[in-house]
Amino acid sequence: MKLVEVARAGHVKLFLPRSTWYSFFNSPYPAHRLCTAVDAYFESEALTPVEEGVVAEIKWFDAPRIRPDAEKLEPLILLKLSGGLVLKVLHVKPSVHVGEKVYAGDPLGRIVVSGYLYPWSHPHAHFEVRPARDPYRARGALPLDITPSVERARSFTPGKTSYKVLEIRDHYAWLAPSRRGFSGLSLLGGWVDGGIPHYGYAAVLAARKLPETLPTEPLPSPAPRALMFIPYFTFEVSGEPVRGVACYLNQPLLKVVGPGSSLREGDTVNIRIRRLRNA
Repeated sequence: MKLVEVARAGHVKLFLPRSTWYSFFNSPYPAHRLCTAVDAYFESEALTPVEEGVVAEIKWFDAPRIRPDAEKLEPLILLKLSGGLVLKVLHVKPSVHVGEKVYAGDPLGRIVVSGYLYPWSHPHAHFEVRPARDPYRARGALPLDITPSVERARSFTPGKTSYKVLEIRDHYAWLAPSRRGFSGLSLLGGWVDGGIPHYGYAAVLAARKLPETLPTEPLPSPAPRALMFIPYFTFEVSGEPVRGVACYLNQPLLKVVGPGSSLREGDTVNIRIRRLRNA
């Protein structure tokens, strides 16, 4: 199994399988807004994303249940790393035990449907590198340097594309672009990571400067050529407004949240920006 580096936190490198899709910004929660966490969308079993660590703690705690199929309790795994750091892992039912040593690519446990997920969210593992003295909070993790992912994004050439409706679910639809990209949507010469506008912010990797004509508000950037912004726009799919679109890195499909009633599987559709009122 080929692992690739996707980010760094201090001296800690984070690795994922080459085929795994992931996201830094497609989440409403603070760790993602601050670019201190990565979500990895493994098929079923979460794999260790650091070179090595020792299972220091496993615990379960109460969590909200935004969707009815969610687990009643949220699992948490802490891996002890070198240099006084730990890796915090959420949304994974552990198959490892306290004291066990794990290496990059080793299984940690099964992905669960977390109570923190929205109805349109896909189950995933959540990873943060934190000081060992402060392992649990929602804030306080080490900031991520996402340059490795920006460099991967730059190897894909953005451009205009049409989309075909692949699958329609209760809360979302998957669209396939006519040309493959590093995420499902290219914008500003780069690749979108985030949920626009339903999470209130997003980022574009390998992007150019935000143009004045696009209704946005810039945010502090987490890496060179990674632009974070607040979007004052939403999207229309073939002329019909939708709740938003969601993009993931290393995932060329585009997720439409709250798909319009006119969408049909097999249809070819186009995506257009729709300025929000008072933007």
